[in-house]
Amino acid sequence: MERDLNYFDLLLKSDSFPVHGFSRYLGVDSLSGSLAYIVRIRGGRERPKVEGDLTIDSIVVIKGDTIGPISGMLSLKGGDGEVRDLIVFYRGGKASVNGEIGDLKVKIEGMRIPFDERSYADVYGDLKFKGKTDSFQILGEIVLKGRYCDQIRLDLLAPKAGRTVEFLKKINLDLGLGLDFKIKNDIAHIDLTGDLRIKGTLSKPGVLGRVNIESGGRISYLGRTFIIEHGIIDLFGPINPVLDIGAETMVEYQGIKYLITLSITGSALDPVIRLESDPELPEPEIIALLLTGKTRGVLRIPTAKEAGTKAVEYLIHRIKEEIEARVARAIGLEKLTVTGSPSSPEPLRVEIEKRIRERVKISYSTGFESYKQQRFGVDYAINDNLSIYAIYDLENRDTDGGFDLHLELW
Repeated sequence: MERDLNYFDLLLKSDSFPVHGFSRYLGVDSLSGSLAYIVRIRGGRERPKVEGDLTIDSIVVIKGDTIGPISGMLSLKGGDGEVRDLIVFYRGGKASVNGEIGDLKVKIEGMRIPFDERSYADVYGDLKFKGKTDSFQILGEIVLKGRYCDQIRLDLLAPKAGRTVEFLKKINLDLGLGLDFKIKNDIAHIDLTGDLRIKGTLSKPGVLGRVNIESGGRISYLGRTFIIEHGIIDLFGPINPVLDIGAETMVEYQGIKYLITLSITGSALDPVIRLESDPELPEPEIIALLLTGKTRGVLRIPTAKEAGTKAVEYLIHRIKEEIEARVARAIGLEKLTVTGSPSSPEPLRVEIEKRIRERVKISYSTGFESYKQQRFGVDYAINDNLSIYAIYDLENRDTDGGFDLHLELW
């Protein structure tokens, strides 16, 4: 009988094959563990059939971080693949994978994702990966528990323009997301809880639901600590939360206790911040009370001799370093400056500048020796070289005010 050279039947087998020699080819720092396999290849050259089992035994991959040990089995039979008891340990947690390719079940238990040295999220979840590469779904539930201690940057919520990988558009998401998060930094000490839904594609996910800010938390604003009375963050699809936060603080001056309420509403990318007080004060008076512990009116700031040198130094340090730098960033001001001091002949004055449109800035400044020491300004940039600046001075309101045209030639 003539032998058919176009047909073959091969059996490959290894009871224990060490993998450390592959580390340099994979570009990792270290690779340990072993593989065991039994593979049968048979059929014609054009369409051979491959069946077999691959056993992964305690493989550890180190590339800056450590992944592993990884253990489990991959099987291939009749063109279908199956994963059995594949377990991956990572950062104090683990993920276990079971099921057929196209219908995988993944369980995540306490796998830690770091944001920086102090911030992290521990991930728990039950997920299903269903479908083929041309139509893929990720379903299930995820819970994030963790702590965030870094600065909060709302600009990270803005959608980023960029090239989208076509493959990501084919991965559809339908995930429940539970939150149990603590934020602890120099701006806020708050607890967040919520039940959200992530829908859409991996290239353009949408988040739906509500996050609750637990009452009793603390936020810092204008150098004062406010206690959270209520707080919710609503998400309606795009990752741009809508805020509704209320917080209170108490400031006592001349025997009067002022209950000051801070409200933050609107989009997280363009929030509206309001201050109200009981007894009622105009907002500039409230800002003065928060910054200095005093209202303005005709009140006189104590001299250095009356207040004491240490008190003066503390006031200057608190205003100049803590308020000017940190608070200006926190409330989104272009500039917040304080000039003068109780110990110098120059009167104490606060100036605030805020950009309300791309080409429009408003400024407000006030002194503390008289209610009339207020000045309002508007700066409109016609183009990059030409701008108009108008000013209204309450102390000199009998005049026509100021109007300047600025031309920058180079």
